[in-house]
Order: sequence, then structure tokens, then C-alpha cells
Amino acid sequence: MSKKQSVNQIQIQDLLDKAYNAKSDSQALELVEKVLSIDPENPEALMIKADRINDDERDNYRGKLELINRALSSLETGAHDYDSDDSEDRDVLFYALKQRLLFTHFDRREFEKVLEIARELMQNDPEDFAVINLNEVARTLYYASLIELRRWQEILSDTMRDEIHDAAWAYSRLVGVFMLSQDKRTNNHVCARMFCEALGIAPDVPFYILGYKSPEEVEDDDESDELGISEFDIALMFSCLSEISDEFSTWFAKGTMLFGLFTNRFKREYDYIIDALDNFGGYHEYEVMSRELFECDDAAVLEMMASHGFPMR
Repeated sequence: MSKKQSVNQIQIQDLLDKAYNAKSDSQALELVEKVLSIDPENPEALMIKADRINDDERDNYRGKLELINRALSSLETGAHDYDSDDSEDRDVLFYALKQRLLFTHFDRREFEKVLEIARELMQNDPEDFAVINLNEVARTLYYASLIELRRWQEILSDTMRDEIHDAAWAYSRLVGVFMLSQDKRTNNHVCARMFCEALGIAPDVPFYILGYKSPEEVEDDDESDELGISEFDIALMFSCLSEISDEFSTWFAKGTMLFGLFTNRFKREYDYIIDALDNFGGYHEYEVMSRELFECDDAAVLEMMASHGFPMR
């Protein structure tokens, strides 16, 4: 590295550090433009610019995608003026860009593109770079996209082969089985058990999806760990569960109400939820559980629901 390159490197890093910490978009964009005037294909500057531009309008969204893809190309070809000696930093940046690409396509409902990128990332799990929990993000957006595309059989096939039994897997398997059930009475217990298993893994996801719990109520323990996706984030990605079909939406809401009532998740809304449950035809199930349930912790309630096949279809 020449003396000039070394000076440029120091200047660029200083500008990037300031851009990362900038309080306003305009300030950050001004700083990254200075970096790009020195190194036009600097991947970090391109990434920050993509993060900071307003993508509400379609033209800006296309510009965001272009910037992310330019940054990825720059990393792969070494088009920028300097190369980091730290290959780990380089790889972390590469996967961070891939994660942004996933979310950008998902936000624009380009689900086929999400599936393509997610499959690539799931096959090449960057275990050494778990700080950006990329595999979990890819899996969650993969299943969420399959649900959005209404690919029930593919969901069922993939969840049967999947060895990772997390929230995305559980709620996707539930939807796939429910939507493919021909004999609804015969399969009711199966669906109810799967719903209870999903609640056992991520109990607050349905409450966020249905609006029974607000973002302001996100608690510290909502994060499984520092690197995991929160239940609120999963609910955002799986928000379409409330719109799949009238039958599923009613059944899903009824099960969530039952679980919430007996685990004291509804306080001020208790009377309102009882009335709503009655309107959904679930008051009989509530009466049965009221007579037989002696403990109201999550595990006891879920065991009771699963044993009785609640919620009923």
C-alpha cells in the first residue's frame, strides 16, 4: 500500500466512523459522498448510503437496491481502492449487505427474489458471523415468503425436512397443515397441538400479529438472546397470518384469546376479549377450561388446550 493510499485509508475510515454515528440522514449522506469522491465503489459507504436514503418512493427503492448490489459487487471484485487485511471484517460486511438485500425485497413484496437469496444463504450458513444472525433471518423470511405466496405443500414438505425447530418453523408448519387439511374435524387435534407447540416456542407472536400486544410492551426478556430475532420482529415478518383466510384467522384468534385469558395476558381488556371469544364461538372451550384448569402458567394452559383439541375448528 502506497503512502497516498494509506492516507486515503485513514481519511476514509474517519469519515465512515462519523457517518455511522451521524444523527441525521443528511449529515450521514454528506459524509459518505466525501468517501465516494475518494473511493467511488467503497462498499461501506454504499451500504450506509442505502440505509440512509428514503425508500418510500419506488425510484428511491430502486436506487437502494442498486447501491446494495454495487457494494456487493465491489466486495467480490475488489473495485474499491483499498482492501482490508481483515478477511473477517470483509465477510461480515458481505453478509450484512445480503441481509439488507433480503429485507429490501421482502418489504417490496418481491417474495420470489427473497426465496432465491434466502436459499443461497441457508445453504452457506456463515457460522462464524452469527453476530448478524443471518441464517435465522434468512430462514424466517424464507418461510414468511412461502406463506405470502400461499405455497402450502412446499411449506409442509420443507418443515418436515427441517431439523431446526424454531418459531418460523413452528408457525409455518401450523399454517401449512391447517390449509391442507381436508377433513377438518379429524385434523383438528393435530392443528391444535401444533398451535400449542408454536405458542410454547414463541408465545407472544400471535398477540403482536393480532394487535393484542403493542410494540411499547416489548420487554427485555422478549429477546431470546442478544443475537436472536425478537418475537415482535417475527410477528412483523409473519403479519400475513391474520389475513390467510377467514377460517384460519378466526381459529387463530380464538386460540390466542383462550391462551391469553388463562395466562393473564389480558387485564383491562378481559371483558372485551370474553365478548369477542363468544362471538367467535369459543365460549364453550373457555367454560371447559375454567372448570378443569387448576394452574395458569403457560405450560399447563398449553397442555390443557392440546389435550382437548382447543381451539376447535
